[in-house]
Amino acid sequence: MSSTSTKASDKLERALKYLLLTGPLSSYKLALEADIPFATAWRVLKVFSTKGYVSKEGRTFKITPKGVIALYRSCSDRATKIRALEALKEAWGYEGDVDDLRELLDWLLSEAEDLGLDLDGLCFNRPEALAGFLYRFAEMMPEGARRVVAYFLVSLLPSIVLNGSCRGILSLDERGRPCWIAVRCPKHGYRLNFACDEIRKS
Repeated sequence: MSSTSTKASDKLERALKYLLLTGPLSSYKLALEADIPFATAWRVLKVFSTKGYVSKEGRTFKITPKGVIALYRSCSDRATKIRALEALKEAWGYEGDVDDLRELLDWLLSEAEDLGLDLDGLCFNRPEALAGFLYRFAEMMPEGARRVVAYFLVSLLPSIVLNGSCRGILSLDERGRPCWIAVRCPKHGYRLNFACDEIRKS
């Protein structure tokens, strides 16, 4: 990578980091905070807006979940990564552990190329849609990532409550036996492709 492209990448990362840490900013305020020229700040924010990394709210710009994940991908600073995961948990409204989100993102980053996935093309700003897309890879995911996908599938798709206990999307496995595509189970938590005790009783 040339020194020019490295400097440009550093500016983009620095701008995203300030938006993450300080909240919504105007282009003027971002230029001051990130120590970049005013014209550069405006140009960067326009690029971010086109990519879905920020959203415009009046005169200010706010980092989106997609922008948070772009920062997580690009930075090596552990503290920033942790802050990004916390921000993603809040933005997505995920009620599980932040480590589940880390497992999902780290799995995506490590497997995207082999799976033929364009990370910039994934709908990170709509977690329910993302979960629906990623479900096809369920058996390849670590457990934490599977919990995230199950959580949003149960939120997205029509679900049933079984015996006043488990809530989820019901289907049949390859042997014709009932199983949950995704379920919120009081005993086992959020699971994918799962047959719990309640389903066996029915």
